[in-house]
Amino acid sequence: MVAPTTPPSAHSTHANSANSAYPECAGCRKAINERYLLKAVDKLWHEDCLKCACCDCRL
Repeated sequence: MVAPTTPPSAHSTHANSANSAYPECAGCRKAINERYLLKAVDKLWHEDCLKCACCDCRL
């Protein structure tokens, strides 16, 4: 499932999700500041971070 995100104001910090309004990726733990994100197993992921555990292919 791909869900659009609403970015915070332009002057906020994007260093990590601890001090930004962006959600944190369950894979890399970095802020997800792209327009779309993936939700799987009740967690949020970058498109490149959600991969098959067996073959490492993007899902």
